[in-house]
Amino acid sequence: MTPALIFVAVTLLGAATAFQQPTTTAMLPSVVPTSILQKAVATSTSFQQAAFIIGPAAGGLLYGISSTTPFLLSGLLLILTCFNVAAIRIERKVAKREPVTITSLFAGVSFVRSRPVMLGAISLDLFAVLLGGATALMPMFAKDILAAGPWGLGFLRAAPAVGALAMAVLLARDR
Repeated sequence: MTPALIFVAVTLLGAATAFQQPTTTAMLPSVVPTSILQKAVATSTSFQQAAFIIGPAAGGLLYGISSTTPFLLSGLLLILTCFNVAAIRIERKVAKREPVTITSLFAGVSFVRSRPVMLGAISLDLFAVLLGGATALMPMFAKDILAAGPWGLGFLRAAPAVGALAMAVLLARDR
């Protein structure tokens, strides 16, 4: 597989993820009854964290088999997911919407500016994301420093999600 083909596959999967994530978040309250929404959100988040752990490790193992295998499997699973999501029927509740004005367009900016703590937290997160690209360096660490190969890279990619899941369990247990 050529590098150009890999970039095309990664771009297509990234674009699909960019649409999938907000859609999943917005769709869950429409699919689940309000009485169990809190449990559904917790379950959905847990499965997502599990996927963040298992996915990179499995991707590394599959890449060890063949460089095309992880991309083909991801594409097939994406197609299967699209069919499953298309089969979901949602009862739409039409909400009365106010007309869009300049004030309503910038309401979020005004909200954040009026709360300095929130502005600081968002700014800190922005710089951490922009300047803390440790994920982009993981292939180099796996290959050159750890000599771990695709299998080790998969586990390196899964490590942040393992930590997030461990903290979620710890925090949920203390409540």
